[in-house]
Amino acid sequence: MKKKIPKVIVIGWDGADWGILSPLMEKGVLPTLKKMCSQGRWGNLESIINPATVLAFPSFITGTNPGKHGLFDFVKRRDGDYTLEPISPSVMKEPRI
Repeated sequence: MKKKIPKVIVIGWDGADWGILSPLMEKGVLPTLKKMCSQGRWGNLESIINPATVLAFPSFITGTNPGKHGLFDFVKRRDGDYTLEPISPSVMKEPRI
């Protein structure tokens, strides 16, 4: 018999605060979020030092720090000049969940 693998969804909201969300859920302003929380697990994510989005989310999905996954900013300088270009997640050096 095959082992049933549970389905998991992780929602990460940048800058969300349960001190704001919880009262809104209780007032009925966020009924879907309230239902999701009542049927699952929720909490604060302990972040890395310098919890900037560009560092924190790649660290979360790889389980490594910026020195290992290789992302430090949303942009990088193009080789040979000072032009900035967006960084693709494909440059991450670590496997993602």
